Amino acid sequence: MNTPPHHDGPETTSPTRRLLKRRRELELCGDLAADSLDQLRRDLGLTTVNTPGEAPNTILGERVERSQRYRTVAEMAMTFSRLGAQEWLLAIDAMPRADIDRWRCLAEIACRKAGMSIVATRTPTSVVLPDDEKEEIQKEAARLTAQSQRRLDEIPFSTPFQAFATDSQE
Repeated sequence: MNTPPHHDGPETTSPTRRLLKRRRELELCGDLAADSLDQLRRDLGLTTVNTPGEAPNTILGERVERSQRYRTVAEMAMTFSRLGAQEWLLAIDAMPRADIDRWRCLAEIACRKAGMSIVATRTPTSVVLPDDEKEEIQKEAARLTAQSQRRLDEIPFSTPFQAFATDSQE
């Protein structure tokens, strides 16, 4: 198999995905017709990134799941790529402690349904980060959390009593 593509698009380099780590890779093989690719995208909830062509290392679909509490933080991202003529890669990136079994199961079922064979399943080894990079990531996470909280605090909430008080003053 070819090496997995490196995606430098705005979604990958944005702060919302900096906390994600590669958790699972499915190497796939098989002929993938256009209608099967469309069905796979629908089944996995992938947005179309590129049109299928013969070029290797082309990202064909992507899905980003955001945190329910902090909408600016991504919890999981799934990327489907062409590696070669009949070689494909489905990568799942997630927060370090996230349970990805549901996403892995969904991915495996959808790929088999599309007629592809799973050649290999890899869980990349953990990378030990230097202390300065850990500190930078922690600061970024704290900043994103604070930013999300500020946005929540800016939402005006009114109670029926406040509405009644303004009506009665007129």
